[in-house]
Amino acid sequence: MTPDADAFALQRDKARAMFSYNPTSLAGHAVGAVVVLLVFRDVAPAALRWNWGAAMAGVVVLRAVLAWQVARHEAQTPQALARQLGVWVVGTLITAALWGGAAWSFLPYGGALQQVALILVVYTFCVACIPILAPQFALYLAFNGLVYLPAIARVALLEGDAGLQTAFVMAVAV
Repeated sequence: MTPDADAFALQRDKARAMFSYNPTSLAGHAVGAVVVLLVFRDVAPAALRWNWGAAMAGVVVLRAVLAWQVARHEAQTPQALARQLGVWVVGTLITAALWGGAAWSFLPYGGALQQVALILVVYTFCVACIPILAPQFALYLAFNGLVYLPAIARVALLEGDAGLQTAFVMAVAV
């Protein structure tokens, strides 16, 4: 094999590993979204629930379609692989932004139970992304930043010392 062929084979193997997480990852995002929507069903405005839920469902469906296409038509050229990976990265970042948006938007509604549930769901995605995104450290940092920084900021804005203290604990836990 030539050095270019070796590099392509290595990159394709890396992509296979990343894409292999898609079914579990996307199922997790869907379940997490349903949990958030159910937990906030009686306390958050319907427009917020519907808009965020529709956006998350749309992204999950689009990412599932991409995963299905990639599984059926593996890239045969470096350019095709770069396109597939680029779309995957964009989908990952949009998903992260939606989770950060959920933390920012939903946290003011409900009581402690809803807030703790939301923080746990959001934090779970930050932890769950480690095996998938850690090999791409910049993407890992971007994902966690998009998810967790809005959550930490919103928690810090909660009334009383508990908000600042909880935000500090969340920041250390990242």
